[in-house]
Amino acid sequence: MNKHRIWLPLTFLIASFAVVLVLYGRMPDRVPTHWNIRGEVDGWMPKPWGPLALPLIQAGTLAVLAVAPLLSPKTASMAPFARPYSILVSAISGFMFALNTVVCLVAAGVELDVIQLVSLASGVLFLIIGNFLGKLTKNYFAGIRTPWTLENDEVWHRTHRLGGKLFVLGGLFTIVSAFMGMGLPVLMATVAATTIVTTAYSYVIYKKLTRSPQL
Repeated sequence: MNKHRIWLPLTFLIASFAVVLVLYGRMPDRVPTHWNIRGEVDGWMPKPWGPLALPLIQAGTLAVLAVAPLLSPKTASMAPFARPYSILVSAISGFMFALNTVVCLVAAGVELDVIQLVSLASGVLFLIIGNFLGKLTKNYFAGIRTPWTLENDEVWHRTHRLGGKLFVLGGLFTIVSAFMGMGLPVLMATVAATTIVTTAYSYVIYKKLTRSPQL
């Protein structure tokens, strides 16, 4: 990524470590790190790795996303969608900052509805992804990469246009359902449905576009 585009996701990363630093003294020796579908804690990690787990994952994710454009071959360059990609990277880093903040606050004794907040953050992330998914051109690192989208530019374009609509719709449903106490099931259903539908759609469209004309 261009150094002028990395500043926002990097700011989110630094903010995640700052949140840990500020709240570290208020956290117990074992920090909650996982919640079940009912919002009950069912996983813990000891200090210091518990508080640092999400920021470290965020750092690793950001490093991979930042390096990906440099590794992309010229035949599938990510340069044509550099700006949308940078927005998506910022959104992902911001999402992980939000998760880290919620986890740290809960570990520090603040009562929060973790499932609702995670669902809301996920819904916002889906909305952003959906709005920019259609701007991605064919590449090997970002987007809906099936054997058929990678084989045909038109299949890539149509699949991503559909995927963008599904992500936006799923994001809206996830946000609304979060206030109804059903955010997590809708979130999981959105991910599953989008994956299945776009994969199947890319195959059907590929077969339709590459079908040999009958003699």
